[in-house]
Amino acid sequence: MSQVHRALVALFIMTACWGATFPFIHEAVHDCSPSLFAAIRNTIAALALLPIVISRLKHTQRRLIWHALVLGILNGFANVAQTTGLQTITASSSAFITAISVILVPFFMPLLKLDRLRPVDFIAALITLLGVYILTQSQFSNNWQGNAWTLASALSYALYITSLSKFTQYKQNILLLVFYQLVISALFPLCVLPFETSYFSSTTSVWSAIIFCGVVGTSIGLLLQNYYQRFIHAATAAIIYAFEPIFASVFAFWLIQEEITRHTMIGGAIIIIGFLLSQCLQTQDNT
Repeated sequence: MSQVHRALVALFIMTACWGATFPFIHEAVHDCSPSLFAAIRNTIAALALLPIVISRLKHTQRRLIWHALVLGILNGFANVAQTTGLQTITASSSAFITAISVILVPFFMPLLKLDRLRPVDFIAALITLLGVYILTQSQFSNNWQGNAWTLASALSYALYITSLSKFTQYKQNILLLVFYQLVISALFPLCVLPFETSYFSSTTSVWSAIIFCGVVGTSIGLLLQNYYQRFIHAATAAIIYAFEPIFASVFAFWLIQEEITRHTMIGGAIIIIGFLLSQCLQTQDNT
């Protein structure tokens, strides 16, 4: 298996990990406020990596700290902005607006001197976005503040994907890069706490969600993303990440018996078509 194919498989596994967190979060938010959940989740993720990275901390480079700071701020802000938006708009609207990052990435790539804007990337991204729209059955909220916060989250995450592709071109320790990102990302949700009603009940469902989301969704997910994304086109990576609602629907059906609707199947099929089209057209473009 080539490095590119390994990267594609790894990023799909990572996206599946993200999708698997949704049923856990769905059950946990009844007993833990969103920002507090995000802060604890990222803290657990950082602590999970600490035994592995503690002996490597002395090898930290100044450039790595700078890269982790930028990525941590972008990722942290994306989480906070999305959480803030979710207070006033529906989850389906949030999922769709967040997926706009898919069509933003191809425009950001030339700004960081990664690649030119290719029509194939934009066309595949639009098809993928249509699939997400159908899958989520999104209905736009009239609350402009919620929409604005979620759009800011999509913008920040698109910058994160693009910046990650740029920064991982340099030779540096991926474990340390992820660890410092998590430390910074853990601090960001705390900025929102003064503006929301915080609550926490120490229940089995909450701690199961925190540990699973922290270790699997965040630690393992970010490690896979930070290591393997550099081997594929950033625009392709963004399309893969748009598969998250598909995996979320599958795991929700499996774990909490949520229904898989006709919209889920049609939207999921269109997202898959968008990905396959991007791969076929890129292959033709490279020959």
